[in-house]
Amino acid sequence: MHKQPDPNSYFTLFALSLVNSCGAASLLLAPVIVGGLVSTLGFSGQQAGYIISSELAGLALAAIPAALWLSRFNWQRVLYVMLVVLIAGNVLTSTLMDYSTFLIVRFITGFTAGLSLAVSMSVINLSSDPDRNLGFWFSLQLLLTVVGLALLPTYISSFGIGGIYALLAAFQFCLLFVVRFVPAGG
Repeated sequence: MHKQPDPNSYFTLFALSLVNSCGAASLLLAPVIVGGLVSTLGFSGQQAGYIISSELAGLALAAIPAALWLSRFNWQRVLYVMLVVLIAGNVLTSTLMDYSTFLIVRFITGFTAGLSLAVSMSVINLSSDPDRNLGFWFSLQLLLTVVGLALLPTYISSFGIGGIYALLAAFQFCLLFVVRFVPAGG
């Protein structure tokens, strides 16, 4: 029988932080993303704000109801499906130039990222010290956000906003290999 990964393991928490940070990267890096949408695609500041808001709405709408049904599903499978949808959404976004399509695709990716948040909170809830582990998880997300905010403006000026979404898709592809370190359920 396969042994369940330990929800108290720092590696499990690190894997969750990476999966969740890459899922919600557009939101964590919103100032850079908004600037990139305006400077490379010519969207207005208002349009760029609506795109980020659309993604945030998707995340919020997924996270709340997911808490009600998530216990019935294998969390690793949910994360695999979530990552595949995020990869596809980010690859598609990297090629988009149309505002309306951008809004729809980013809403879907935000909704998918909300599933990641629900899995993360469920795993942390299983741990022996949820408060400590939530702090660890959150600290890693903040660290990844700081690194992204420092490095991505230069990346956008070289590769455009599409390059950011392609980079996210590449990171998310790599994360397919760490999902096995997350418990399959509670």
